[in-house]
Amino acid sequence: LKASIELKIEAQMTMMDLVGSRQEMMRKAEGAQSKRQFETALSTYERAIFTFGQVSSEFEEQKSAADEGAERAKQSINRLINSVFDEGRAFLNQGDDLYDQKKFAEAMAEYKKVDPHVEFLGEVDLGPLQRQELDDLLSQADESFVKAENEKRRADAAARTPGAQPGSAPVAG
Repeated sequence: LKASIELKIEAQMTMMDLVGSRQEMMRKAEGAQSKRQFETALSTYERAIFTFGQVSSEFEEQKSAADEGAERAKQSINRLINSVFDEGRAFLNQGDDLYDQKKFAEAMAEYKKVDPHVEFLGEVDLGPLQRQELDDLLSQADESFVKAENEKRRADAAARTPGAQPGSAPVAG
């Protein structure tokens, strides 16, 4: 009986340590997110969720803390994904502003920032709405880049043609 009680106490202490280490993992993930290290934060949140799931239901207090921690990590992942989308949209908006100013090369550079910024989300288990948002964001960035690239070519050609107006088709001669 004494050995059984000692094993139970040891198991409970292990579960407490597990929950505590996962809470520390959550703090590290939050720190990475605040430093804009989104991939690191995401993988850390996912590891925390997995580990919180390993806490035995035999120990109610630790299981409850683990469940709360897992839920907090899931919410943090959603906030992180939304932040990444917001920043991707900000690159698009900045590109659009530059395009409207006829700064096509600079607009292209902004549009090119979207893909590397959000590409890691392609490996994430996104919900259908988030997956659609990612696909739409990438498509819009590609389409906007091509549009700016075409306008840049037109503007460059017009600049090489005496008397041509920027944005108009070059005159065949």
